[in-house]
Amino acid sequence: MSTSQKSMNKNNLSKPGLTVHCIVRNEDRFIWFALQSVLPYTSKIFVYDTGSNDNTVSIIRSIKNPKIIFEEKGIKSPADLVRLRQEQIDRTDTDFFMLLDGDEVWPKRSIEKLLESLNVMPKEKIAVYCRTRNAIGDVYHYLPENA
Repeated sequence: MSTSQKSMNKNNLSKPGLTVHCIVRNEDRFIWFALQSVLPYTSKIFVYDTGSNDNTVSIIRSIKNPKIIFEEKGIKSPADLVRLRQEQIDRTDTDFFMLLDGDEVWPKRSIEKLLESLNVMPKEKIAVYCRTRNAIGDVYHYLPENA
């Protein structure tokens, strides 16, 4: 049995709901918007900063919500990112989790549709893919879907 399978069995992912996993570095332009876009729909959000030298950390700390579990983590290699992802999985106790980039802002209807699909998803499904809109420069300008 793999480490991730053991982790999943250990947690049993028994609580209904959605946990968000977010690993960031230098995302001060979008992190507030990204977290706010999913916050009302999640049980908790694990946010790990890997060494920002902009305002990312202060912006995350300014969001006073007990759902946000924020930690500063140092990384030295790509393997450290794998370790951080595994740590977030190990700490997850909800039925579902999602990965959120620090510049990924979810429109309200999209996150609602995601949650609706999770409620009817057969338990043997292991992944859901959602289309995204990629911002250009700010949260009001987007690449076309075919880009």
